[in-house]
Amino acid sequence: MQEEGGTPTCYGDAAKVCPKDEDGFIQPQPTCLKCTWVRPCLQEALKTQGLWKEEPESTAEIQTPVGRFLRRWSERKRMAAGKAPSKETPHPR
Repeated sequence: MQEEGGTPTCYGDAAKVCPKDEDGFIQPQPTCLKCTWVRPCLQEALKTQGLWKEEPESTAEIQTPVGRFLRRWSERKRMAAGKAPSKETPHPR
């Protein structure tokens, strides 16, 4: 059964979509596995139980040797062209 918003009425209800068996393991229901909402529904159910935590996307820049080389090369090209070096990312030394 679907609500007005398009999601099933059981959407995110952990007791219905992923009850635990006698050993304490989560058992997704066979009917849920056929549903188009299975992934977001199970994630929502696990969030309400405190078993799913979304990791915030890291805003830190990944530093690699190739990345540092390309940054230095780019800044040297700018300086050779008579332009000021980029101030948005400091040059690690």
